[in-house]
Amino acid sequence: MIKRNRGQIAIWVILGVILVASILLVFLVREGPGIIGPNAGEEVFDLQSYLEQCTRQSVNEVTDIMIMQSGLLNLRNTVVFNNTRVEYLCDHVGYYDPCINQHPALLQEMKRDIASYITPKLDECFTNMQTEFERKQGDVAFDSSPPLVSVDFGRDKIFITVEKETTVTKLGESNTFDSFDFEINSPLYNLATIAMEIADQEAKYCYFENVGYGVVYPRYNIEVFRMSDSTKIYTIRDTKSGEVMNIAIRGCAIPHGLP
Repeated sequence: MIKRNRGQIAIWVILGVILVASILLVFLVREGPGIIGPNAGEEVFDLQSYLEQCTRQSVNEVTDIMIMQSGLLNLRNTVVFNNTRVEYLCDHVGYYDPCINQHPALLQEMKRDIASYITPKLDECFTNMQTEFERKQGDVAFDSSPPLVSVDFGRDKIFITVEKETTVTKLGESNTFDSFDFEINSPLYNLATIAMEIADQEAKYCYFENVGYGVVYPRYNIEVFRMSDSTKIYTIRDTKSGEVMNIAIRGCAIPHGLP
């Protein structure tokens, strides 16, 4: 009887050890390798995640500015509305004639503005990344020239490609990357395409049907404010994101005193 009890105890001990080991294994598999950013632990350094964090921050910074400034970073012909400079996308100083589109290639201007803003910030990011990686007993090598940044747009998206050949070496193993692709959520493109449509309609007909547009596309609320010099301010509100873009239009003015 005693031998039988001892055998049963041994079996239960073995089963208990197997159970504990299984639980530990499940937790280890769930956690997987850690992905670190600039200030994380010592597990796995994820190059893509580090650069994406830098890119996302820089793009969000510049698009916040551009949405407030009619989709542009550098303004050249503006009017002040609600204490904010608003760019004329379509303008004509004179009477009767419709306005002339001042930014027919607005999307291309926006791409250049974003690229010029984020390129030096990403260059700094590569340098910081190199320092961080070397602190973790690895090595990152790349040339000293700034990264080549390409920008493209899609609905609710900004696509960024960063080209800079980068070699990462750790524990004797090297990996080389030629480019990095990132996708960032933003309503900038949506708002800018509506702004261009308004400018085109004003240039052709001296008018844009903002109420009808809102019926067809209820996501967007477009209002018109008329100023004393025949300037119209269109406010384009994206109800999904809450972002608002203002643009200025001036044309088809009628002299004072005429009906």
